[in-house]
Amino acid sequence: MYGGIALHKEVFHSDLPNLAFVGLGVTSGAHPPVAEIQSHWVARVFAGHLHLPSNAEMVRVIEKDRLHLAHQSPLKPRSDAREALSSIPDR
Repeated sequence: MYGGIALHKEVFHSDLPNLAFVGLGVTSGAHPPVAEIQSHWVARVFAGHLHLPSNAEMVRVIEKDRLHLAHQSPLKPRSDAREALSSIPDR
């Protein structure tokens, strides 16, 4: 959650599927590769090659991720680069 905005996989807004944020996620690894892969994911969704889960499913995942222990402290990374990359759908 960023300033009160809950994002699916730290990229897509569940209520506004045409709105995405690239590069906001906090990782324990190199940030540019994660942002690049996020941008490819966003491009594929916006081009219609990939589809997002339903709003209800995105909200469920957002809540599950929010409850993860890494989200409890602003000083700790929310995810590591490998976890972030593995959660993005394949081509």
